[in-house]
Amino acid sequence: MAVSLQPIKRGLAAIALLGLALPALAQTSVSDAWVRASVPHQPSTGAFMTLTASTDSKLVGVASPVAKTVQVHEMTMNGDVMGMREVKAVELPAGKPVSLDPNGYHV
Repeated sequence: MAVSLQPIKRGLAAIALLGLALPALAQTSVSDAWVRASVPHQPSTGAFMTLTASTDSKLVGVASPVAKTVQVHEMTMNGDVMGMREVKAVELPAGKPVSLDPNGYHV
């Protein structure tokens, strides 16, 4: 009687893939979230919150079902001139709250 090793191979492959995915299972909590109200003819607004990750992580993207475009920006001041630029990632150190606010990173 021949025994097929195919189910065992599939099971081992699934376990190996799960092991690769474990770092992505970090928990991140969101607190104190709010969105600035927009005014007539203003096409955009900002969202602000505090993020706390359980392990060293990065915020690498944002999305919303009610907005066509959603980005993470960083506000900077150079003398009296305010600047804003899109960022590709925001570091989330393990256990340390990271504030997304009007004076720094924001959505």
